[in-house]
Amino acid sequence: MEENQLIKSIPVIKLKSKLKKHYNYEHIKKLLVDELNKIPELQTFRHDINLILVICNIIETMLKTDKKLNINKDTLCIDIMSELFEDYKEEDKEAHLTQIEFLTENHQIKAYSRWSAFRKRFKSFFFCSLY
Repeated sequence: MEENQLIKSIPVIKLKSKLKKHYNYEHIKKLLVDELNKIPELQTFRHDINLILVICNIIETMLKTDKKLNINKDTLCIDIMSELFEDYKEEDKEAHLTQIEFLTENHQIKAYSRWSAFRKRFKSFFFCSLY
């Protein structure tokens, strides 16, 4: 039996409660780490507040649809940062937590709606095709 057939023969299992929360946590973390690793010279942005802002906004947008998950967004952001940078230290963690707190207090972390994302993509496509 091939591996593909074996995987297809496994019944679909619906995850519930803690298992679903853990799966989504790890899934979001993996997606973001994979995408952020595509940034050239990422190590230079280690203490850049804009990197934290981007990560937090993406997390907020991804978790906007399922509020029942109750995932700690600060912890998820710190885990993503520790995956991105090999020599992540306790001082870095404290600095990033302070930056997250600053962004939260100043209402900088926002979830984007699907409509606004579509509108931005449409505008960029439309204006790029004109020139």
